[in-house]
Order: sequence, then C-alpha cells, then structure tokens
Amino acid sequence: MKMFVNLQDVILRPPELVYESIINPEILSSYFTSKASGIPESGETLIWYFEDVRVRLAVK
Repeated sequence: MKMFVNLQDVILRPPELVYESIINPEILSSYFTSKASGIPESGETLIWYFEDVRVRLAVK
C-alpha cells in the first residue's frame, strides 16, 4: 500500500532556520521524529522513525 501526504502550513520562522531544522536529524528528532536515518541528499531515501506510534516512514 502506498500512501501520499500533501500538507500546507505557514511557518513563522526564517527560512534558513526551517531548512536546518528539517535537514539536521538531531534537530528534527527534538520536535518531530524520534530519529532520522541521515541527512537528506538528492535521490536518496531516508527513514524517519516515530517510535511512540511504532511507525517508520520512507522519505524521498
């Protein structure tokens, strides 16, 4: 089963801070995921872990 999610929201922070918060696994795991498998790179697939709900999500 494939699931696609499209979200839109307004973030009231400077773009540089938002970008760093998404690409840095340590920052990302402090507020969104339990952990991430690495830093996003073009063409690569990451795994975001949400341990509280026992979910692993592949992110391209």
